[in-house]
Amino acid sequence: LRVQIGLGAAGAVDTPPYQAPPRGGTCLLCGMATEQPIETNRMRLAGIKATSFYNGINHQKTLWAERGENYLCPACLRIQGLLVGQQPNLRAHPMLIATPVRHLLDTRAIDVAQELLRSYDAVSREGWKKILPWHADARFDQPLLFEERPAGLVETVDQMHRLARYAALSGEPVHAFMARQRTVRAAFLYEGMPEVLKELLRDLLDEDGGISRTVLVPLLDRLALFKAMLDENDGQSALQALPRVGWWAAAFVFLRAALRQQEGFGDRARYFVELAREAYPMNEYDEWLEQLIACAVETHRPRHDASGAEWTLMLRTALDTYQKHYTFGPIAIRDAIAQQLRAYLLRRDARLNRKDLDERLQAFAESACALLMKADQEYNLDSSFTRFLFAAYEGGLRRAVSVYWKQRGTPADDPVTAETTH
Repeated sequence: LRVQIGLGAAGAVDTPPYQAPPRGGTCLLCGMATEQPIETNRMRLAGIKATSFYNGINHQKTLWAERGENYLCPACLRIQGLLVGQQPNLRAHPMLIATPVRHLLDTRAIDVAQELLRSYDAVSREGWKKILPWHADARFDQPLLFEERPAGLVETVDQMHRLARYAALSGEPVHAFMARQRTVRAAFLYEGMPEVLKELLRDLLDEDGGISRTVLVPLLDRLALFKAMLDENDGQSALQALPRVGWWAAAFVFLRAALRQQEGFGDRARYFVELAREAYPMNEYDEWLEQLIACAVETHRPRHDASGAEWTLMLRTALDTYQKHYTFGPIAIRDAIAQQLRAYLLRRDARLNRKDLDERLQAFAESACALLMKADQEYNLDSSFTRFLFAAYEGGLRRAVSVYWKQRGTPADDPVTAETTH
């Protein structure tokens, strides 16, 4: 292709350019060269049409044409025939699931209560049969299972999680192909993975896009995290922000869910937030955030039922002050933040502990100034960033305040510290 468009280097050894058949084009499913056009009136097809748009090399259908020819190679045509015979009501493109124990388990069925695979199905010469694994005769089984290719992100994550868990439980490789089976050495492969998932799983993928057995458990943990986030409001937008703002996006989702249900952070939410924090840390920002929380818990401890604005009062004050004084340099910003915090806190809380107050506020202001200046350079401190920052701060402060009172054994009926019971 580089030679055809004039980009081939002089003297370089280039592979021969692709040559499509003179009377054909490329397969609609796998992209291989073929001369067989799709004929819906005589072919058994599952989820595809002769008029589907396809922009393959030497393809005869153009963007502006109302009708044109699409092509299928002999292998994909055979797969389509098998697929229609086994799943005549298929409504979408197929996923081909290849695994050595494909004749024992139906990957589409899950026992929700036990979270284990169930429902044993076999593909044999006698068709689909309900059998037990020790009665299975795999000598004449078809080589693949067929599932519909999911259309949305939620369905894709669910299918990936089911297949990956099956690979982990069975100890066998599982490969999900979009069109044609190929040789893969990975323990788990899922073709057609959305770009956002590729980015989130990049450190686990090998050069062929597969997953080795050594990282199957981390893969399952992350997919479970993605499923839990997608089950909540704003979960999809938070998941898409995960590569940018790290675990703060997960904290945002689960904090909002806990507040909406008028509950504290449960064990499940804490587990997923800690999992996200380990997999997607914010590094230097996390260090500053911990320092902010440590200073805040010694100074400002709202009631459990206080509003989000009350819980994030100190950080919001720091942000407002920074945006007014950011042109004066870090020393002036730090002093302005400390002075503004002192004025607000003394006015709002008459019982405020004033011992070492100035030192605590200076320490808070120093960490806030460093975090906000760095974030201003990298994220412009826009609302899409600050909402996740406030969520991570609020969640961390709530946990720190709860630990603070529990360590001091404050009675639960104390009106000032009733949040300790949650």
